[in-house]
Amino acid sequence: ALRGTEFEAGTALRYRLSDGQDPRRRTDVQLDLNHRDYRLSDEARDLAPDAEGSDFAFSTGQVTLLRTGLNSGPEMPFQLSAAVGKTWYGGDSYTRYLDLGAVQQVALPGGKTALTVRSGVRRQDALSPRTMDADSWRLGFGVSHVFSQGHRLSVDLTVNRSQSDAATLDYG
Repeated sequence: ALRGTEFEAGTALRYRLSDGQDPRRRTDVQLDLNHRDYRLSDEARDLAPDAEGSDFAFSTGQVTLLRTGLNSGPEMPFQLSAAVGKTWYGGDSYTRYLDLGAVQQVALPGGKTALTVRSGVRRQDALSPRTMDADSWRLGFGVSHVFSQGHRLSVDLTVNRSQSDAATLDYG
């Protein structure tokens, strides 16, 4: 491991698409960009004179289509998402992916407690010999409660599973 300083910058832009007559349903397009770069310490440059901080830079770009609305009234909001993205490592193309997700929330009687179910799948294609393809899925459950003072307590459990020929991407 080489010592250095990490620099990170990112932005998220969201645009609301027109949805016509129903104000309870909306569709947004979101663009997320993120870049991490490094400056190696003098000690690190002495240990690895041919290495540069940009060799370890990591960037992501993602476009997401988000559909939110209500099922059967305000106590059952949902969100559907479809995202396409690409990553770069050391300035070279690394992966591209497609991610589909769904979230359904249900408010219990009284309105202070809500249950949430989340699910999703992702297909990742390797664009570099440094990584491999991977298929993954996730399933999550959560409960949140708002107390009379306005404090909120949330507990979430998520299970992730990934299948790949690369040991670091094969888990679950």
